[in-house]
Amino acid sequence: MDSFVVINGAQHAVYELYIDKTSPDSYNLILHAGDRSLSQNEKNLLDDYPIIKTSVSNIEFNVYSGIEHYFKNAAKGLNKAQNTSVNKYEDVMWAIRDSTGILTIHEIYGGYPFMPLPNLMSDSLKLSLPK
Repeated sequence: MDSFVVINGAQHAVYELYIDKTSPDSYNLILHAGDRSLSQNEKNLLDDYPIIKTSVSNIEFNVYSGIEHYFKNAAKGLNKAQNTSVNKYEDVMWAIRDSTGILTIHEIYGGYPFMPLPNLMSDSLKLSLPK
């Protein structure tokens, strides 16, 4: 996440991490930065908002794992964003596959949380998690 901030900067209004566990040893992750949430329309419809946040490199990330649907925000409606987007900066998205500790990272130009990731480019960057 710190590399995402270093490479893409801190000019966006919203930073998000979506975590999708696909098997006991595999995860699909989406890192997103933009003027509004990647799933804003769904949030407005279902009143689902992050229950987990983390700060990385002085940037607050909303973290989603799918459990938001089961725990409604106590401050209902206070965080509700508008359906309009300013589009000052283009959205940035990285798709990350974690398979038994090996990370494959791709910059993507479309995708949606908790759905199969789009076909990914072959020139990916592989990183191993520290032991």
